[in-house]
Amino acid sequence: MALKEKQAAALSGELLIPMTAAIGAALSGGADEQVAEQFDVGLQFAAWLMNASGARKIAQRTRQKRAAGIRR
Repeated sequence: MALKEKQAAALSGELLIPMTAAIGAALSGGADEQVAEQFDVGLQFAAWLMNASGARKIAQRTRQKRAAGIRR
């Protein structure tokens, strides 16, 4: 994928599902189907964005920090 195509994909993802919303959905345990329905996007796009944006990894690390009692 060319650089411009990657940039366009990232921008479209942010416009359709903002990063803060993706992280919030991941923190609340939202499945791809729920995210797709909530933001009125396709299932494949929702799954791609939740993974490619790092939202699920951020949520996982946040939960680990909370469980360990670590605060920022």
